Amino acid sequence: MTWSLEDSVTAYLRRQSFQPGALGVLLNPFYFVRRGLFDQIRALAPGLQGRLLDFGCGRKPYRACFTNATDYVGVDLEQSGHDHASSLVDVFYDGKTVPFPDESFDAVFCAEVLEHVFEPDSILPELHRVLKHGGAMLVTVPFCWNEHEVPHDYGRYTSFGIAHLFARHGFAVIEQRKCGHFVQVIFQLAALYVHEVLRPLPSRKLHYVLSMLLIAPINLVGALVGLILPRDQSLYFSNVLVLHRK
Repeated sequence: MTWSLEDSVTAYLRRQSFQPGALGVLLNPFYFVRRGLFDQIRALAPGLQGRLLDFGCGRKPYRACFTNATDYVGVDLEQSGHDHASSLVDVFYDGKTVPFPDESFDAVFCAEVLEHVFEPDSILPELHRVLKHGGAMLVTVPFCWNEHEVPHDYGRYTSFGIAHLFARHGFAVIEQRKCGHFVQVIFQLAALYVHEVLRPLPSRKLHYVLSMLLIAPINLVGALVGLILPRDQSLYFSNVLVLHRK
């Protein structure tokens, strides 16, 4: 297979989409939210060891962060709100039963998925079931974001609500963090607005060029203002939790 320059650029931009580096502030319309998630996941992922289940895996954008996982299994719902053309799913499930025996995994990872689960009370017992006693789970759940993967977008969670939900289903909260802060949210939502307004453009390349011309200044100013103003996490992007099965 011949690897072209266009293929290399596409691969780089795809990686920047979920793992934005320094250039991400110029290239990524979701820079603040994606950078924050990546930093949090990269910091906490090495704590998950052994056989790992990535629940709602998509294209497994954070797989490389789990340096202590001996086996990495991706599960996703076949009929979901996004196209699986680029997904790296190992096993599809029916939306009710995770297709593995009890205590099959040492760890579970679930990133930005539970907002798409209409009845979390039905799926959390399943994650509890397939996780070994004392096993660890790393979860991220959005608090402030627009509707996406419609119509399969059902909920947002405060830090108190998500902790209560997991405690009710037999998980102990070991660590809980908030991803992002007030200033970042303001500038991220401004960039998101521009991205959404330009979405109907017929040309994908034109959409990308115009987005970057308009969004890059928003990201740069937001990054600078975020360094100057006081940090306030009463408004933030996502909840990040490390949990253990009781």
